Amino acid sequence: MPAFYWNELGSYSYNYDSNDLNYQRIADPAPLLVTQDKPQQPPMVFTAEQWAFGPGRYEGELTLQRSGCAAITPVSASRSPPM
Repeated sequence: MPAFYWNELGSYSYNYDSNDLNYQRIADPAPLLVTQDKPQQPPMVFTAEQWAFGPGRYEGELTLQRSGCAAITPVSASRSPPM
């Protein structure tokens, strides 16, 4: 199983003259601040050394941990945190 690491944040822009969608690196990995008024984040690029996608179905899970909590409970992409 490959070990992925967070490589960068990026953004996409559309060039109407050339009809191209362009990707630009905008930042190195940094702590994420997610607030109720701005829950979106820019695209995140994850990389795995010496590994590439091939034909087939893929499933994955991104696990986050809340910082500053005495008892840290992972937040999984497959479930929502309690409200």
